[in-house]
Amino acid sequence: MGFRWWSLCAFRQLPRLWSPALLLFVLWAPALVAQNTDVIRGRVTGPDSQPIANVQVRATSFSGNVTKTTRTDRRGNFTLLFVNGEGDYWLEFASLGYAAHRFQLKRIGEEEVLLADTRLQSLIAVLDQVDVRADGQRQLPNRNASTVDVGGGDRTLSNSTAVPPDRTGNIAAMAATVPGVQMIPGLDGLSDMFSVLGLSGDQNSTSYNGLGSSLNTLPPDAQVRLSFNQFPWDVARGGFSGAQVAVQTLPGTNFSFRNQSGFGTAPPMQWTDASADSTAQKSTTLRYGGSARGPIAMNRAFYNGAYSYQRRFTDALTMLNASDNGLTAAGVARDSVSRLLEILREKQVPVTTTQAPALNATDQVSVQSNVDLTPSASGTGHAFTLSSNGVYSHTRPTLGGPAAGSLLTRSSIYR
Repeated sequence: MGFRWWSLCAFRQLPRLWSPALLLFVLWAPALVAQNTDVIRGRVTGPDSQPIANVQVRATSFSGNVTKTTRTDRRGNFTLLFVNGEGDYWLEFASLGYAAHRFQLKRIGEEEVLLADTRLQSLIAVLDQVDVRADGQRQLPNRNASTVDVGGGDRTLSNSTAVPPDRTGNIAAMAATVPGVQMIPGLDGLSDMFSVLGLSGDQNSTSYNGLGSSLNTLPPDAQVRLSFNQFPWDVARGGFSGAQVAVQTLPGTNFSFRNQSGFGTAPPMQWTDASADSTAQKSTTLRYGGSARGPIAMNRAFYNGAYSYQRRFTDALTMLNASDNGLTAAGVARDSVSRLLEILREKQVPVTTTQAPALNATDQVSVQSNVDLTPSASGTGHAFTLSSNGVYSHTRPTLGGPAAGSLLTRSSIYR
């Protein structure tokens, strides 16, 4: 009876003893389950059994639809980890030049690592060797074409960001954007020039619609094609010691085109040092221009024109109004100026005048136009082009006379 009573009491105390253990098991069970991590490893090789690097590997769990991606290393190996893994995945492999591959990877036993070695098939088709033999006719370069580049040195010039806004349309400024070319600014109204590999500017040549020209400025909005070649090859055109610039106007079409542009800058918008400020390097520039292109008679006659007006002016400095910094920048001492003015006054030589200009101003007007005539609407037969370009520049005050100007007009007819 004593033994039975103790057994019954122990049996009644079992729930009290099991409750803490059962509670701990319930709390730790998710953690034990969460530690079940699937490790997917593999090696990707090609048809020649060589490893393939940078292959995109994507694994998607079958039930949870969880996707993870990675890429193979230089040995073709990859590793993917799935926490709370399901043991059933879809693997996809993709690489440039190889066929995409997809298969299912499933755990069979209690393996800790799922192996997914894969071999990709190449998509590169190797063609059989073919020998082609024929006698071809010699192709001579078309001297009238605008895209001929037999020597490999032709470059297209444009009003890019490397050209200052106040120099747009300046051929010398556009050519100076090419490596090895240096711009030579013109003084007292003379045209700007450029030097190729240290040669003087008069060694360069410019053609306008195939004709020799001294053209140096175009309207910024001109509808033209500019070609620059600093390594001339054509013996018919010559000019081997300098560069060649070819200006080809674009013919009009049946579609009308209009364009207008403007530019302006003022001294407060420019940053210079004290020496530049004292020598009137800051300037004010105003420019307005535009272009138009379209038909005169549908399918028969077309026009293309552009115009531009620009004015640039700065303060005119003399020995009377220049500061000490300005005289120093010019290489003149203040006491030398004072002594000169004193001598002039002793000799009763006037040093001031009411007609002295207060500004150094440069006005420039450029106009470009061409008319294309095609009497035959079928596109065959004769075609005529009449083109012209004019530039007028006036700088005051000047050292060589009251005004400096130039006017250039070129006309040509093509058959």
